[in-house]
Amino acid sequence: MPDYHNAKRSKIYTLSAAKGIACFIVAANHYFNLYPVSLSVPLLYLKKWFANGSYMVYLFLAISYFLASLKYYQTDHLNIGRESLIRYLRLVFPIMILYTVVYFLHELGLFNKLESALAISGGGDKAIDYSKITSLQFMYKTALFRTLIKSTADFVFPLWMIYAVFIGDIIALLFSEVWNSLKNSTARVLVSILCLFILWHVNFLYVLCVFASGLAYAYHKRIEIPGILTIFSTILGVAVGFHRGQTNLDKWLYIAGGTALLFVCVNSKMLNSICSCRLSLALGELSFPVYLVYQPVTTSVCAYLCLYLNTIGLNKGYQNTLLFLAFLLMTILLAIIWLKAIQPLIQKCIAFIVKVLFQ
Repeated sequence: MPDYHNAKRSKIYTLSAAKGIACFIVAANHYFNLYPVSLSVPLLYLKKWFANGSYMVYLFLAISYFLASLKYYQTDHLNIGRESLIRYLRLVFPIMILYTVVYFLHELGLFNKLESALAISGGGDKAIDYSKITSLQFMYKTALFRTLIKSTADFVFPLWMIYAVFIGDIIALLFSEVWNSLKNSTARVLVSILCLFILWHVNFLYVLCVFASGLAYAYHKRIEIPGILTIFSTILGVAVGFHRGQTNLDKWLYIAGGTALLFVCVNSKMLNSICSCRLSLALGELSFPVYLVYQPVTTSVCAYLCLYLNTIGLNKGYQNTLLFLAFLLMTILLAIIWLKAIQPLIQKCIAFIVKVLFQ
């Protein structure tokens, strides 16, 4: 097993790359729901790779749960209460800023062209509904409580996943605490089965916590894994990506595939070496900002551009290509601005609050 477990000595670069790729695929998947690509254009082949946003959500969450558990094992006497507060603030501050931006975009009427654009593109997404925006105060209350606890994403649909990140990370930390306190392997297996049974009835996504936490434990303890298992995991992870569906069986497939890809990312020396470049690091750094900004881009800027391109009489294929490239450019640009200008301010605020409360 690769010796990257000491965070001060090295980093699992593959996780940064996988996190970024998963986020961009989810963003592209939602984009194509609004602006479908016709059968006659080259972007159809690109769309096939972006067909399964649901699977990428499971992979993204598996990485999040793994890193939460790994931090527990790598930190002496981790204060779970303090860590939970930090994770809450890291999510709630960006949500409040995003809701502020969405509120003013709505008040300025920049979402008004979406319906006309969708009539031309032939796409749509029932989850996007800006009519629920009533006041900024109500949006802030939603950000503070309902988005993180109840999966309420009335104003920016992709934020439904935030609760799974927050609650799932806490469950992963607690599971790691319990697992680590048990010295008997039989007791660990029984506790794992019990957790799987309970989480199965709560939410499918949280079942992933147990698997990701188990991988974090094995990784930290440097438990030797047969090479054939890496090959099998690669095949399984890639194969599941070509499947689509939302039944219970499909969700189990996504859990298996997400865990398999996470296993490969963590244990492949070759992949870690390939992903040690600056591009992979940038993908990881941009993943969360992209996740935050892409829907406002698709429902405002892209809507106006869609209408404009339709009026100038370009070939449909060129229209789709230009619109998609504009979506990518604007999303990446705004994500970089968020990363460089907004995120440092959020980090300073969090550091100040934590220092005051836990000094």
